[in-house]
Amino acid sequence: MEKEKAGQMIGIRIPKSVGQRLDILAKRTGRSKTCYIREAIIEHLDDLEDMSLVSRHSYIDG
Repeated sequence: MEKEKAGQMIGIRIPKSVGQRLDILAKRTGRSKTCYIREAIIEHLDDLEDMSLVSRHSYIDG
């Protein structure tokens, strides 16, 4: 995953249980919750983009 010097700030609300899981993971590993959130978004976004391309090509190819 490549690092950017500056990024866009986004605020989200997550379920309390997800926040608690992030807290535990961050404390256990010494990494920030932001680091894990950023990593999860980037990886999932890659998957979503790939699925979108496959879906689009399937629709076009008929």
